Amino acid sequence: MNPTADNNEMWLPCDDGQIRQVSHFVKGKQAQLKRRDFLQKAGIACGALLVGGIGYSLTRGGANTTRPVAPMACVDVIAQLQGFIDSSLGQELTKQIENHLKTCVACRNESLKMQGKPIPEADRNAMPMKDMEKKKMS
Repeated sequence: MNPTADNNEMWLPCDDGQIRQVSHFVKGKQAQLKRRDFLQKAGIACGALLVGGIGYSLTRGGANTTRPVAPMACVDVIAQLQGFIDSSLGQELTKQIENHLKTCVACRNESLKMQGKPIPEADRNAMPMKDMEKKKMS
């Protein structure tokens, strides 16, 4: 029913099919709103998963995501050695120093001396740090 133009209190019957059309229109709008709501929520969830996945892969890394560690000079290693021994350096710098100490006997011996640990027999004949510095200066 719809109100007459003259009097809002008087109602006239609707035309045939008018209620069905309005009902169909309202149901269509409701379905649109549900789809839009679903797509918004799905988009937010997918975005969160994507960002979370990227964050996870950056922090955890995978087999193919490791970055090469740049080599360090002996002078730089010695300057950071006390922080390395105290475990007060960042993860990347610590990794660089560890890699350097694996290959540099002189720096490894200096590290052992600073920690009060004995130098292995095989490494005792390595050039001392003061001699290395003189060699680099000349």
